[in-house]
Amino acid sequence: ATGRFQGSVACVATSCPSLPIWEYSTTGRVEADCANRSFLDKCKVICATGYTEAVPSPHYLCNNSAWVLQVPGPPCVEAGCPTPPLVINALPATGCSNQPAGFVCEIVCKDSYSVARSTAMPICIKGKYEFAGLGCATGGVPTASVNVVASTFRMVVPAKQGGPTNRSKASQSMAAILSADPQKAAENAAGLGATVALELQAQLGSSPEEATRSVMDACMNSGLEPE
Repeated sequence: ATGRFQGSVACVATSCPSLPIWEYSTTGRVEADCANRSFLDKCKVICATGYTEAVPSPHYLCNNSAWVLQVPGPPCVEAGCPTPPLVINALPATGCSNQPAGFVCEIVCKDSYSVARSTAMPICIKGKYEFAGLGCATGGVPTASVNVVASTFRMVVPAKQGGPTNRSKASQSMAAILSADPQKAAENAAGLGATVALELQAQLGSSPEEATRSVMDACMNSGLEPE
């Protein structure tokens, strides 16, 4: 023995063997390849559609074999609405751009139009305005339903003067698909009104059920029949 230590000793930084524990439901996720990253490495947070970063570049930091979130609170928050809603027969919305989630945008209809009975005021939800109904109507009949149908899909047509009105049959058919998938229903004749509902959903940001209800409501309040 020489009375001296032999060899050398080195300290190795600890790693984080697993992914960070995500505790914020469906608001976002973390990068998929963060397991086994080293001390002081970062794991990026990716916010889901409809949510935005609470702070720039939110992330977890690997520290002492554990991931530590570097954000005081949820890293992803519900997104606001950058643009106003598109409402048929309404004046351009003012004061509705760049508003936070939960903001309600007031509808102001054009002259000779009023808010349709089935319409609710647009509310900002996950980055876009959502509302039920067809918007502004005239004479108690949501005219937009006829315009969309006649010019785009021709699924239903105005009842002929003096002819039979099959709006009850049309309404029943549309009511029957409320609990079904409008996309699937549009593929066959049993889905009367479903394709129209899909178009309204795309134009107005309504949910499938809300769009289908709007078409059904328009049929019940006007002289529409199956084509």
